[in-house]
Amino acid sequence: MQLCIILIVTGCAIINASPNNMPKLSAIKFPEHIDDDVPEPCRNLTYCTIPPKNYPFKEFNEMFKFYKPAPQPKLVLSPVNFNTRGEFDDDCETKISYDPLYTVREKRSNKWRNVIQAPEHDYIQSVRLETCLNTEASCFRHLEELQDSYSTFCAQKYNVWKVLVERPGHATEEIEAVLPVCCSCHYKSKDLV
Repeated sequence: MQLCIILIVTGCAIINASPNNMPKLSAIKFPEHIDDDVPEPCRNLTYCTIPPKNYPFKEFNEMFKFYKPAPQPKLVLSPVNFNTRGEFDDDCETKISYDPLYTVREKRSNKWRNVIQAPEHDYIQSVRLETCLNTEASCFRHLEELQDSYSTFCAQKYNVWKVLVERPGHATEEIEAVLPVCCSCHYKSKDLV
């Protein structure tokens, strides 16, 4: 009797997945995957500087027991030129930190990947991160003559970095991660009446 029920249930699943029913099935919206291991402050980012609760410190240190130089994070795009705007500060408030990366993902919709960190063997992938404190803030406020013609705002800028991450089977690979590198002032013309 149980065998018949299992076959019937399986038969129903096959019938429901027929080509005629595929448009109905493709309309199903599955909930967004949330990795419970990722710390809350990192959930909407593509990087995390807080080690997740199950970060494999021991395994990565063991991996680097016979350490030979390995790739460190490197900038993919051209570096940002600082102080190219002359003597004026743009008034965009930022937070600058030099932190090791513990998890990254190439896009917000991608799976999180563990960044290789082996502090016992001096292999630490740290990067300089600069984030805008307020992307809605106005900037270049000291240039009063421009305030009538232009509205200004701070904007977060990103660059792509290559980072060494864990691949299944205790292997490694480099992937690209988008990281915040500076906050800059932007403007747009006000409509003149």
